[in-house]
Amino acid sequence: MSQINNLRLKIQVALEHPEDKTEQEIHELSVQYQDACQEVKRRTLSSVNYLRNGFRGEAVRLAEMKPDIFSLVALLDFPDRARWVSYAKSVGVETSELPFDMVDELQESLEAQEKNKKNIRMFRRANVFRRSENRRIELLKHLKKKEPSYLVWNENLRMLD
Repeated sequence: MSQINNLRLKIQVALEHPEDKTEQEIHELSVQYQDACQEVKRRTLSSVNYLRNGFRGEAVRLAEMKPDIFSLVALLDFPDRARWVSYAKSVGVETSELPFDMVDELQESLEAQEKNKKNIRMFRRANVFRRSENRRIELLKHLKKKEPSYLVWNENLRMLD
């Protein structure tokens, strides 16, 4: 995280005092920033793919791995970002958009998981201890009601019916 923070500070200095930087230095900063944006985008996409395929636990682990995606996006989305992207483009470096929609999707899923933590734990225990199918179905229906967009609950219900 400190590397991204240092990069952000260097970019802000370059924006405030462009006369102090050579075109080569600006290009190098632009490439470093682009690489950081690409890495965040790659990790976010992987995490969202896990999420969309029903592996929320893996999605969460990848998103929260240090440095976490949410903090990285916040650091890379500094107030003068649009100006920096334009400046970087002037030295031949195209900068990726930050994956805000996917980050929002992850955040919403994390919040839903946190809200349903107790019910999810109860369902997992019911499976581990092989509780009756009726009990597991009851728990799944409750989870599905709380999180209708999380398709794993539907899949689990189909398996038990």
